[in-house]
Amino acid sequence: MNKVLLLNPPVFTEETYGKFAKVGSTQPFLGICYLAAVLKKNGFKVKILDTILLKMPPVEILSNIEDFRPEIVGITVTTLSSPKALDIAKRIKERFPEIMIVVGGPHISEYTKAFFLEGNFDVAVLGEGEWTFLELTKAILNKTSLDKIDGIMFKEKSFGKLIVTKTRNYEKNLDNIPFPARELLPPLHLYRPSALYHKRIPVTQMFTSRGCPAQCIFCETPFGKTVRYHSPGYVVEEMEMLKRDYGIREIMINDDTFVIDKK
Repeated sequence: MNKVLLLNPPVFTEETYGKFAKVGSTQPFLGICYLAAVLKKNGFKVKILDTILLKMPPVEILSNIEDFRPEIVGITVTTLSSPKALDIAKRIKERFPEIMIVVGGPHISEYTKAFFLEGNFDVAVLGEGEWTFLELTKAILNKTSLDKIDGIMFKEKSFGKLIVTKTRNYEKNLDNIPFPARELLPPLHLYRPSALYHKRIPVTQMFTSRGCPAQCIFCETPFGKTVRYHSPGYVVEEMEMLKRDYGIREIMINDDTFVIDKK
């Protein structure tokens, strides 16, 4: 079976919060959980490494990759984690040069070319990534051309050119996207929200919409300057699943603009 490993760079709470690390938040990276859910639904074997929660140093990350033997490693990057992403990509490519390294997340979508060229990445997924990453995974594993896939950037090896493909349209019906593959994460009760952000544990996050209709020039969202919603039925079903399957007692809504539609 074709294998894909997804990870977040190891930026530990001590580096993020300093002396407040003990009360700092650790929460699942739902972005890679959505990617994993789409890949699983399409028959791929997927593993997620939450390197932050598990306090996983680079040597342990490489050991997991060696054991799992994926054809593709996907790395999600925020601005805070970008130096660590460069480091772990370099280590992976040196140890496993045959593995394709795909980078995505808020930082690559905003600072595209400069960051991409700085790192040992083969392909970048730009913007909303579920369908892009699925198409990309199929193309990589089938060894077909990448230039027809919307929403990516890659290095054309023959001529050394950087190719940026057409921007991908956003998914209009968010209900087409399956629930995040939280089953691939460590147990949810191990995650910790910030002290002032909850009353009962275990607590977790979810999205009910994507994007924001405001055009503020100081703000950037990978979900775009428009807002799209999951249906009420989808939202309630996910909430019920979190309570039933994971014992979740409180949910943090992570939408860009949760109250934009007050109805």
